[in-house]
Amino acid sequence: MKCGECGTKLEKRDGCYVCPSCGWWIEEDEAEDYDYDEYQMNKNGGSSYDDMPEGCAACGGDYPNCIETCPLMES
Repeated sequence: MKCGECGTKLEKRDGCYVCPSCGWWIEEDEAEDYDYDEYQMNKNGGSSYDDMPEGCAACGGDYPNCIETCPLMES
């Protein structure tokens, strides 16, 4: 199981899964329904990084939260 923040493999500790890199955690009973890819989509406003426009990946902005203020998104 991967960390929802940094993607590092989680370690099981005291009824939780904990990331040894960043400290992100999830309770063991919630982990049954946890899906890394779905979590990432929800974290990013319903967009996956596969949906990210090519220029956005190079920019390093907070996609998709930056769409409204990005000059590249002007039509």
